[in-house]
Amino acid sequence: MKKLIISISIMLSLGAVTSFAFFAESPDLKVMDTRVAVTEEFNGEATESTESTGAGEVNYYDLTRKKVHEAEADTTLSPASELETPSEPEDGVQENLESEPKPEPKPDSEPKPKPDPEPKPESKPEPDPEPEPEPEPEPEPKPILKDPSSIDLSSVDKAMIYKSTSSLNLRVGPSTDYDRITTLSAGTELTPVGKHEHWYKVAVDGKEGFVHGSYVSVKEDRLEAPKDNRPGYQAKSFTFNGPKGKTLKYKNGGRDQGQHIIDTSKYVSTWGGEEHFVGGNGKNTHFIQHNPGVFAGVQYADRFIITDEHGENHIYKKTEMFVIDGKAREKDTGRRLFQRLAGTKGNRIVVQTCVVGNEYNYMIEAEYIESY
Repeated sequence: MKKLIISISIMLSLGAVTSFAFFAESPDLKVMDTRVAVTEEFNGEATESTESTGAGEVNYYDLTRKKVHEAEADTTLSPASELETPSEPEDGVQENLESEPKPEPKPDSEPKPKPDPEPKPESKPEPDPEPEPEPEPEPEPKPILKDPSSIDLSSVDKAMIYKSTSSLNLRVGPSTDYDRITTLSAGTELTPVGKHEHWYKVAVDGKEGFVHGSYVSVKEDRLEAPKDNRPGYQAKSFTFNGPKGKTLKYKNGGRDQGQHIIDTSKYVSTWGGEEHFVGGNGKNTHFIQHNPGVFAGVQYADRFIITDEHGENHIYKKTEMFVIDGKAREKDTGRRLFQRLAGTKGNRIVVQTCVVGNEYNYMIEAEYIESY
């Protein structure tokens, strides 16, 4: 019995192959594909029907053709694309189910070409700014010149000889900003008064002014008394050097007689200090006389020789000179110099000019040097 069932199954299988070969010869390939699909689909139904009914032998070939005709007549048959495709086709038959390529989506709009950027206008170079005119320099203000009479002077060695080495200007003050008094020729002998920085204050022919030291020669001078007053000088003589140096006679008049002596004679007289002159004794003696007059030019002297009543010579060197009024007050500062003028202290002499009707006078201070 089992052998009979196996034989029937083989026959059914061969019949299915025969049907496949029959339909494969059909020129209508589309129908062939459909029939093969239907045959395979209903193959199981035919088998199940045979098993369930238990009827006699079923002609599978006829049943298959019937189902195929029914499938062709059925207009509601789903397209082949919707049918199930066996994962593995039988007997090496393989269907090429290539899916149609999907159309590429079109872009909404074609990209517009970007416009070329507009060229930037070329920048023109800015012209160089014209240089501003430089302001004209303001003229330097003229310096405020100091009153020449108030300029401080340092002492100089008045025992020396001062001469101009070339033509130079004698000025009111120690600077070229001061006015010119006169022009001095080369070789002019100068009487020194003092010095301010590089300028000498000098006296020349009754005029006082300043000359620059670069044009002044200074040489050593040995004070010599006049020939007639060499050792053995006359007693009580008064000698001074300078451009108008001379030898005069003096008297010990003192305060009682001094003014009367100079007013009535050409004698020099003592007045303040040690009224009776004794040289080199550590005392001050004050001598007076008129200028203009007997003492003319004495302000230019820097050396004095006083011969006492015993014939001894005493040398004094000028240290300072002041301009004072009738009450012995300094012209520039107003300080009182009477005690310095008429006091007895100091190994020195004071020489004063006295001018009738003149508001100011010279006061010359000279220190003791030596005696012989």
